[in-house]
Amino acid sequence: LKGSIDMKVGADGKIETAAAALSLRNGFMRVAGYGPTVRVPSIDLTLRQQGSDTVLQNLFIDLKDSGQLNLSGTRKNTDDVFVTELALTSEFLEIELFKHLWPKQLASKTSLWMHRHISSGSFGRGQLNLMIYEQDEQPKLVSVTGDVLFADAQFRLYQDLKPAKSLSGLLKFQDNHLTLNVEKGTIEHLSFNQAKIDF
Repeated sequence: LKGSIDMKVGADGKIETAAAALSLRNGFMRVAGYGPTVRVPSIDLTLRQQGSDTVLQNLFIDLKDSGQLNLSGTRKNTDDVFVTELALTSEFLEIELFKHLWPKQLASKTSLWMHRHISSGSFGRGQLNLMIYEQDEQPKLVSVTGDVLFADAQFRLYQDLKPAKSLSGLLKFQDNHLTLNVEKGTIEHLSFNQAKIDF
């Protein structure tokens, strides 16, 4: 672990601005509920604080064979409500790991839905834009937009139905709705191409 922290202190002794740049190399991570230990070759963080506003310039996490994540965004105080806008990009990420990394206090229904319906496989290239409101220290995810590719996933619509397997396609989030565009997949011995499911 290495890095630097710079601060500017005003005449009244209060911190006016602060900036941090941190790097971690050759680490390991345990994720609650997720079986294997995850190797983390590198994490790079650049963060800036100005008054009550926080700017996440970049957070890059390399998870080796499990994927990569890049996060940037801002957190600002507007009329006693903190508004956080985040951009999450990824080239590859294991679906099971993503399900366990998702903060359960943010959009708990989304988290529960993913655990019930999607398993195995991986997410490919994607970008999600998230907006979070915090009032009385309670974060609430109010908007998700963006697209995420997926491959070799398993999807079960209802508990009693046979799962669809080896699915490839695109997840699309728009206006707080999720569209599952499937390019190909199988249900038992039946193969299919082109399917669309809206939630």
